[in-house]
Amino acid sequence: MTRPGQILIVDDDPDFVAIYREILAGLGLAVATAHDPATATAYLEAHGPDIDVVLLDQKLHGRGGPDSGLELIVRAQALAPFAKVLLVTGYAAPEAIERAFDRGAYDYLVKNGAFEALLRAKVRNAIEVTAAHRRSTVTTAELTEA
Repeated sequence: MTRPGQILIVDDDPDFVAIYREILAGLGLAVATAHDPATATAYLEAHGPDIDVVLLDQKLHGRGGPDSGLELIVRAQALAPFAKVLLVTGYAAPEAIERAFDRGAYDYLVKNGAFEALLRAKVRNAIEVTAAHRRSTVTTAELTEA
């Protein structure tokens, strides 16, 4: 079983990636980053079972770009079966948030004034849920090996 606190940040904005990294590393979490869907998918393919939280930007191609982050939700869940996907957006349109939840997002976070406090709380909550899920799937054989 892996140590809780493995985070994948998928965001094309280097300033926000730096903010995430500072906040989450300050909580003692292991942070990996991807700036586009292809890099995110490659990381998920290599490390998916170990990831606890995927912070996924709704728009990976700037303000006017498509909601390409939404397209990654299902893929992230398939490749990282324990991970909770948190959609992060600066453009919290109700229909996009609804689509995210329809695709299986665990929660969402708006890039606004309360961002840092909410990020900490929502990531901690997601890690607790993920850790509990991992513990519930431990087999009897794994328990006797420990």
